Amino acid sequence: MPIVAPFQPLVMPGWDAAPKLATPAEVTEAHGIDERTLRNWVGRGCPQAVGGARPRYELAKVFAWSAYYAHLQRRQQTYRTPVPLKIAYEDAKNWIIQREYELSPASWNRYVCVPLEWNHPARAHLLRVACEGAPPAPFDDEAA
Repeated sequence: MPIVAPFQPLVMPGWDAAPKLATPAEVTEAHGIDERTLRNWVGRGCPQAVGGARPRYELAKVFAWSAYYAHLQRRQQTYRTPVPLKIAYEDAKNWIIQREYELSPASWNRYVCVPLEWNHPARAHLLRVACEGAPPAPFDDEAA
């Protein structure tokens, strides 16, 4: 499995704001892979800058794509789900946006799991917690 950049830099705000065009040698050095692996990645959908005689790569996009590719490989090893032959950069970016949301403190504790069993000892308390701050229902007698 290829070595990819740590995930933390990808979730920093503005990680893709300033694209840096890199040569294949710079990309392979940053990822610790050889050029053959990079060509394989391009064949699988890794983003490549268009134009010019020599290939160039936006380093942030390659990091994002390779992180998503590594995630798919881990998922394949764990759950036996096949890795798609082509992986679009948009899928990688959507995955990163989802991970940013999941890892941000603003998204923590936004959901309350209420047990479905009526006689569960924590059901009444969790229902009260889930309803805190909710507007009163129009048919609620106490709101009138």
